[in-house]
This record gives sequence, C-alpha cells and structure tokens, in this order.
Amino acid sequence: MNLENFLRAVKKPDIFTDKKLGRLFSKVSTLYLGKFKKKIAKSDGFTLIEVVLIIAILAIAIPSLVDLLSTTLIKSNKLAILSQAISYAQEKMEQIIADKKSLAKGYNWVIAPGRYQPDSPASGFSRSVTITSGNLHNGVIYAFVEVVVSHNDIPEVKLTTWLTEY
Repeated sequence: MNLENFLRAVKKPDIFTDKKLGRLFSKVSTLYLGKFKKKIAKSDGFTLIEVVLIIAILAIAIPSLVDLLSTTLIKSNKLAILSQAISYAQEKMEQIIADKKSLAKGYNWVIAPGRYQPDSPASGFSRSVTITSGNLHNGVIYAFVEVVVSHNDIPEVKLTTWLTEY
C-alpha cells in the first residue's frame, strides 16, 4: 500500500479498516527504521583526527571557562564587600544626622572634636569620621562630615554631607 492508496482509504472510511492501517504503519516504520539502521551501520565511530580536534578544542575552551568563572566569583565577592562598606558608611552617617536632630544632643554636640572615634563595624572593615566645623558658605555656617570605610579588597568608600545648625 502506498501513500496514494492511504489517502484514498482515509477519504472513504467504509473501506478503511484497522487491518489496512496496521499494514500501512508497519511498512512505513520498516521503511524509516531500515534507513536509520543503514545510516548507523555506515558510521563506525570517530576518526583519530576528529578525536584529536575535539581534545584540542576542549583543551582551549575548558581553561578559558574556568578562568572566566573564577574571575566572576572574585568580582562577585568584591561587590559584596563593597556593598557592605557602603552600608556601614551609610549607617554611621545616619547616626550622625540622627544625633544632630536629637533634642538631647544637637548640632554643637555632633561637631565637638573626638565625638566619633574610629571603629571596626565588622571583621576586616575600618570606619572613621571626620567633621570639619566653622565653614561658611553664602552666610551659612556649616560642618563638613565625611565617613570613610575601608577594607583590604576594595577602594575606600567615602560618604560626605554638610550639617547646619538649623
């Protein structure tokens, strides 16, 4: 039974039976599987040149990928440390601003020399505060505040602001 007969059988359902369908599918599957078996039989494996080329390509690709992965991990770690440093600087700056706004402390308390001592918020980090008071800009007296957080693996993180008495 060929494709033409199959199409005729589908158009005339009274002629179409399970027996014919089974024969058709067994012929089609034998035809396709036979071609597949022939292709597999012709392919005996890889040649020596193909194997050497694959090994050479892998020898170049794998170290490059490993290097890329290690660089990515190192940079990811540095970004995490940088993020922590920024957080520590912001934490100290918010503390200074809160002290300035506090009714119990205020501006003069904040700008007093030696008020904020250098500290270490976490292992490997150091944090310092520099407050320069008595500055004048357009008739307004202000204090310049700089918070610096440092770590061995990243550049210093500096956060600055101006504080006024009002």
